[in-house]
Amino acid sequence: MLKKIIQKIRLWKSKQETIDEDLDININDSQNLETNSNNKNIDGLAPANLIEAFLPLNMFTGKPLNILINEKYDFGDMKEFPLQKMNVLMILLMMEKMLNSGKVVGTILVSDGLTSHALSPIRVTQEKSYRLYFKDPWGEESFLEEGKNIASVSAIKENDGLFSISYNEYESVIVAFGFVTMDTA
Repeated sequence: MLKKIIQKIRLWKSKQETIDEDLDININDSQNLETNSNNKNIDGLAPANLIEAFLPLNMFTGKPLNILINEKYDFGDMKEFPLQKMNVLMILLMMEKMLNSGKVVGTILVSDGLTSHALSPIRVTQEKSYRLYFKDPWGEESFLEEGKNIASVSAIKENDGLFSISYNEYESVIVAFGFVTMDTA
């Protein structure tokens, strides 16, 4: 298994270097990102962003990975992971159902239009409206807190160490939700 992980890391690094060389980014201002790449996408995202966000989940669980991707993005046909396009509400509803089942572990890729970032979704609630609760690898801070992103998202730090965002904030930054189904014993 260790051999497989090392091979995946090498494959990922080689693709990352190739994509980094092919991607020419010009930032005219904080709201306008242009890419001159065959793999260009809204917000300057490329397949490498998906690989970087989701490969660790795939490697450490050893499980097949599924990715639900925001329909406004087009990453082409990726051999690494199966992609299924959906609208953002459907992704959230699927995420809610899967996370509440306790049988799924996932990662969310978000982008503010300039930077992409991976988060760990924990739960989705629906009181008056939907809220997404997540952990951020930054620990005590989050990329989605006010002033740390250009999407005007203001994540709330909750008492349990999680962060939460409203449905409208989620809708403005969601790129994809990758998940694996865990065995139940």
